[in-house]
Amino acid sequence: MGHSKTTYNRQTDTTDEIPAGEASISYHDQAQTILGCTHYQLKAKVLAPCCNKWAACRFCHDSSSDHSMDRHAVELMRCMLCSESQPVARSCRKCLAILGHYYCDKCKLLDDDKSKNIFHCDRCGICLSGCKSDYYHCDTCEACVSVSARDKHGCKEKRLHCDCPICGEQFFDSVHSIIQAECLHLMHEPCLNKHIQYS
Repeated sequence: MGHSKTTYNRQTDTTDEIPAGEASISYHDQAQTILGCTHYQLKAKVLAPCCNKWAACRFCHDSSSDHSMDRHAVELMRCMLCSESQPVARSCRKCLAILGHYYCDKCKLLDDDKSKNIFHCDRCGICLSGCKSDYYHCDTCEACVSVSARDKHGCKEKRLHCDCPICGEQFFDSVHSIIQAECLHLMHEPCLNKHIQYS
């Protein structure tokens, strides 16, 4: 499938051309007709400013590209309900639908899963899963840490800016829960569970 470049017209907040298939509807759960992607429930796709490709989220973009998308640089979204291209926002300016129960203007993150708690940490510079009251920002680790682990989290400079020893994914940007073993090593909880199951 060939991709044509999408140009964003700042005066009209529209795109001149949309590559075929990129801005089409995608599902978080197709059987239940919940729009989104494997990572989030949402009703819009965003235009990656780095390559002018539409993606449901930065994780979807990054998994299909040879580069990473800067979530903070995203300016344009396309509603999956009415196909209106527009500046990123919580609701669609044309059909007025709420595109995400949670919306962060800093991270350009939409999530329509009402059962999920998400908060933005200005010091981390990202949105995190969980209740804000259950976390505090550790200045040494440069990350949010569970309040329950305050005295035993193995405080270390830039602690979460390293990779899971099992899957190799960096902790800081991960969507997976992170646990600390008694030896103070960190790993993704799903990775550890899978490792225990098959080792």
